[in-house]
Amino acid sequence: MRPVLKKERRNWLLPEPLRAQPGLEAFSSVFRQILHGRGVTRQSQLDPWLQTDLERAPDPFLLKDMAVACELIADAVHRGERIAVYGDYDADGVTACVTLARGLRSVGADVITYIPNRFTEGYGLNAEALKELHARGARLVITCDCGTNSVDVAR
Repeated sequence: MRPVLKKERRNWLLPEPLRAQPGLEAFSSVFRQILHGRGVTRQSQLDPWLQTDLERAPDPFLLKDMAVACELIADAVHRGERIAVYGDYDADGVTACVTLARGLRSVGADVITYIPNRFTEGYGLNAEALKELHARGARLVITCDCGTNSVDVAR
């Protein structure tokens, strides 16, 4: 006799929609819910969420070897070398990959992108994928949202 999977019926309990607080009426209920979940309930708290002031952004050069990375990228762009952007298969990984590739292309870089197959390649850098990118002409690989313990593969 084969085991039978029993289909369970679940009832979802959804919160009541938030009523728009004064000053937040122009935003969709979904966006208001996101803001509320992050503690933003008044218009006076909106500025950090809506302003794209680069002066408030953390200094990227506080990351170790950022200057070295920038120089490698600038040199590759200047020499016309192909750059591969290796992302991750989740939403922020794909977004990071596309954003970085578009930014590099906007300064004239020759860019290819790579998103691994989560089922066949797993998480992190994949040696076979790096070989494929090299065969496609990539001379520099930039990873984004791709945390890894694969130090040997990265080298």
